[in-house]
Amino acid sequence: MSGQTGGVTVTGASGVVGRAVVRQLVEAGRPCTAFVRRATTVAGARTIVGHLGDDASVRRAVEGADAVVHAAGLAHAAGLRAPHLYAQVNTDGTRTVAEAAARAGVERFVLISTAAVYGPNREAPSEDAPPRPVSAYACSKLAAEREAEDVAARTGMRLVVLRPPVVVGPGDPGSIAALGRLLARGRFVWVGAGRTRKMLIDVDDLARACLAQVDGGPAATATFNTGGCCVTLADLVHALARELDVRPSRLRVPEPVAHVALAAARPLGALAPVRTARARLGAWLSEDVQDARRYEAAFGPASRVPWTDSVAREARWLRMEDAS
Repeated sequence: MSGQTGGVTVTGASGVVGRAVVRQLVEAGRPCTAFVRRATTVAGARTIVGHLGDDASVRRAVEGADAVVHAAGLAHAAGLRAPHLYAQVNTDGTRTVAEAAARAGVERFVLISTAAVYGPNREAPSEDAPPRPVSAYACSKLAAEREAEDVAARTGMRLVVLRPPVVVGPGDPGSIAALGRLLARGRFVWVGAGRTRKMLIDVDDLARACLAQVDGGPAATATFNTGGCCVTLADLVHALARELDVRPSRLRVPEPVAHVALAAARPLGALAPVRTARARLGAWLSEDVQDARRYEAAFGPASRVPWTDSVAREARWLRMEDAS
């Protein structure tokens, strides 16, 4: 790849992460193609409309690119989506884009995966830890890594897999937004003491990590935990509540009671409301911290934006969304 002169295709360019990657590429004066599902104007970028199941539009999007940042995918939604949809979009879609990129002569492929592939953990796993995904979303993302690795091994395309923790920023469709809406609507209930640790990364920090791989990543296939800011759930809840100008409920369910409820609800897991509740409760009670020393040794800490600033930005976005 020719340093900072090559074109970069970003899939999922209208999503929260893809949009941040495109913005940073444009600000750096880089040639950029934005692959989006619906017709939209992406300032400073060439735009291709299509979807991951449409081979022809994927081929057009990667044509002439030196690098691809694959940010498209079906985001985690607390178990609301059918498992086969995650596999179809995240796993099959990754294979489609990786195959097209390799055929087009793309030199570097950056895949945004997730730290959720490690599953619940008490010890911060490194990249060498065996993945133990639990949710359909995490399983589909791990399978997507395997598909991309297979293409890279067969074709010589250089692959970098990034496993970020919880992503925070305006437009986030995931767990922080869900928590904020529960707080804003008075539906939040404490489970346990809130000592569970979570790792957060600002969307702009994740975008910078992607660009670092485009411009100077490893010569061979590699996987990195990006890491982020480590916070307790109690600190996160209080910070988000302050920004939303609400008070968290004082109602508290002991953690052992929550575990009993999870076990009792297992036979009803096929029902969407039960599946959603179990997914949210399971995520709440699970540690989500990773060992990012490998990434930091190569590129320095990925996390630059203070987590309180990230939460404040997301809270402002949520308030605007609720007012619209």
